[in-house]
Amino acid sequence: MNKDLEILRKLRTLTTAEQLAVDKVDLEHFFDRIDKFLHGQKAECEKKLIVYTDAAARGNPGPAGIGIVIQNEDDKVVKEHYEFIGEQTNNTAEYMAFIKGLELARDMKADSILVQTDSELLANQINGVYKVKHKALIDLYINAKKLLNNFTKVEINHIDRGKNKDADRLANLAIDSKI
Repeated sequence: MNKDLEILRKLRTLTTAEQLAVDKVDLEHFFDRIDKFLHGQKAECEKKLIVYTDAAARGNPGPAGIGIVIQNEDDKVVKEHYEFIGEQTNNTAEYMAFIKGLELARDMKADSILVQTDSELLANQINGVYKVKHKALIDLYINAKKLLNNFTKVEINHIDRGKNKDADRLANLAIDSKI
């Protein structure tokens, strides 16, 4: 075990991140998870978050905003985020909200996430039910799939719009704050 920790310490460098062509933050989170495992920390120590994502575009394309609400396992809101993202199509905006939600959960050091989205297209594409055919979504899809590797357990659910009201409110607030 001590030898494993020594190897881990030597690998944990910016040079390794550059050589592997991965983001340094992603690499740090990866090594944090390995470190926990090597120290025998159990699964019940995992940090689980529920991430609600939504987007709004007024026109298609049009002025767009994203909204994210993150809750802990006790359904307590631990973070809210909204952002104006310029002129986007609705589907592009939904992906941008999803990606931002993953980034926020990663930065909060979540091990396990449940993402709730009212975008049936996004949920089914990420879950492999639908293929990504639209050229504008392919890079966003690839980015999202890479970000999912930051978590030990991932579940993506399509939910009714009525269950996503807080994220929707934030997405619209983002647009209202800019137009």
